[in-house]
Amino acid sequence: MNRYEGFGLNCYGCCEVLDNSGNVVKGMLNIGRVSVSYLANFEKNAENLEDKYIFYLNTYPLVLVVSVEDKESISRVYINE
Repeated sequence: MNRYEGFGLNCYGCCEVLDNSGNVVKGMLNIGRVSVSYLANFEKNAENLEDKYIFYLNTYPLVLVVSVEDKESISRVYINE
């Protein structure tokens, strides 16, 4: 028995960059949502995961401690400048 069989849909991922792990995720059973790091290549992950999973983006933790006035710095992180 696979360790995921006793559950419904499961989540995979956390803080790791999954840019080259699409086939690993696809090989797991019962995965419904994939959590992707803010450091990941969004387009590559979306292409790898196709339309088979919910793509959940982890936010950049700095947004929790930076003032709202510093939106430009936060935006630079998300667009990889």
